Amino acid sequence: MPNQSGILLGSARPSQNHRGTLFSGTALDSTRSLETSHFVAPPACADGANDAQDEQYELQYPVYRIWRLIGDPTLPTLSVQDLRRLRNALIEDISRLYDARIAYDPDLTTLTVVKKLNQRERVATFVPFIDTFDFDDRVSNEATLWADLKQRKINTVNAQFEVLELLAELSESRQFSQFQADLQPDVVAQIFQRIHPRHDQRNLVIRQVTRYSPELGQLVIQEARRYVCELPRRTGLARESTNESTRDYCSTVAYILGLMDKYESGRQVELGDLGDRAAISILYAALLIHLHAKTNLAIMSRGLLDMSGNATAESYTSYEGFQTVTAAYSRAMRAIHCFEENGGQLDDGSEWILRAPP
Repeated sequence: MPNQSGILLGSARPSQNHRGTLFSGTALDSTRSLETSHFVAPPACADGANDAQDEQYELQYPVYRIWRLIGDPTLPTLSVQDLRRLRNALIEDISRLYDARIAYDPDLTTLTVVKKLNQRERVATFVPFIDTFDFDDRVSNEATLWADLKQRKINTVNAQFEVLELLAELSESRQFSQFQADLQPDVVAQIFQRIHPRHDQRNLVIRQVTRYSPELGQLVIQEARRYVCELPRRTGLARESTNESTRDYCSTVAYILGLMDKYESGRQVELGDLGDRAAISILYAALLIHLHAKTNLAIMSRGLLDMSGNATAESYTSYEGFQTVTAAYSRAMRAIHCFEENGGQLDDGSEWILRAPP
C-alpha cells in the first residue's frame, strides 16, 4: 500500500497494533521519493478485493551481505569513520521516515547493516538495514507528536553510537583523542551486555560515565565478579601483568562507588541500591586483597574476605597496601550490615567471595 512517500511497504493488517518487523531491504539508488536509500521497496500487488483486504505483499530478499551491528563476530571491524558514516545515514533515515509519519524504531543492539559499494567512489560503506517499526505510533493518531518522537529516536541512536565510536577509537589509538560525549549509564550497560571488548577498553569507557544507574552497577558487579573468581590460587607474589589488570578493575570499581555516593545523595535509597553497594564493596575489598596480598590460598576467591579478615600487615607487600585493604574491608562490612539490617540478603555471588567454606 503506497504511503505518503510513494514507497510501498508490506504491512500487517491495520487492525493489529503491535511492535515488530515490517519489511527488510537494502540499498536503493533509483527510488528516492523519501530520499532514503537503504532499503528495497517491495513490488506493488495487483488490484483485487483479497489483496486490498490483506494488504500483504511479497518482499524481495536482498542480495547483499547482512550482519548484526552488535554481537556478530563475522562483521568486519568498523573504523571510527565507518561508524560515523553509518550514524549519519541512520539519522538521515530516521528524519525522513518520521517526517513521512513512518515510525521507524531503530536500536543498535538489534540493528542489521548492509555493506554497500559506492560505484562512483569505488569504496564500500555500511548502511542501515531498515526492518523494524513501531506499530503503536499510527498515522491515524492525530495526537502523535512526530517531531518529538523523531528527536527521541535520534537521541537514543546518538547515545549508542557514542559508546561504539569510543571503543573503535580505543582500538585504533589506545586513547581518547577528543572526548566530549556525555555517556548515558544505561546505554553503556546495554551495549556491554551485547559486546565483549577487552576488559581494559570496557573499563576505560565505564570510567568516562559521569552518572550512576543500577543497570551500570549490575554490569560492573557481573564483570568484576567474573574476574575475581578467575584469579588463581597462589603461594607467591602475583605476576605484574595480573597486578596491572587487577589495578584496572580496582580503579573501575572505586570509580563506580564514587558515582553511587553522588547517586544516593539527597534521594530515598532503595533496598536494591543497598544490595548493589554491598556487592560492589565486597568486590572492591577482594580486588585489593588480590592486589596487595603476598599469597592467595582461596580457590576461585571463595571465602576470600573471611580468610583475610584477621590477616596482619606481614601478609601484604606493603604497610600502605595493608591499610588500604583494611579500610575497604571495613567499608564492605558496614555495607553488608546496612543491607541486612534493612531486610536484605546477599546474593550467592557475594556470599561466595565473603564466606569461607565450612
